[in-house]
Amino acid sequence: MKKRKEYKFTLNEIIGQKIRNARISAGLTLDELSKMTGISAAQLSSLETGYRRANIDTLYAIAKAIGIDVSNLLKYGDDTDEIKVIDKNIEYLLHEWEEDNRKQDVAILLREFRQLTPEELRQLVETVKTFKKR
Repeated sequence: MKKRKEYKFTLNEIIGQKIRNARISAGLTLDELSKMTGISAAQLSSLETGYRRANIDTLYAIAKAIGIDVSNLLKYGDDTDEIKVIDKNIEYLLHEWEEDNRKQDVAILLREFRQLTPEELRQLVETVKTFKKR
């Protein structure tokens, strides 16, 4: 019986997938990340698919915009980047709101958000994003 060849991902593809996972976990679109980094959405897409190779300056800009350490994009093996990004963002937001004495507001929002369906939550997030653009 012939052994099937296992497909080996290239380093570009592995790093690209980590960039994509971290971007999505941070709740960012390609366009939003593009604006934050100054890297075109097309180039970011090429990086995420592994078509292009990222240099360290590009990786650093992406990691900084997403809010993770650049080493998370270079780690090989167990992929827990998504959880780290979410935890770091929540930790940062809670700390920021705590400084403004808005802990009670956060508790009320979280309690209300739990009752929303995924579609309602998605719509709410899109609505809130429009406030930032004003």
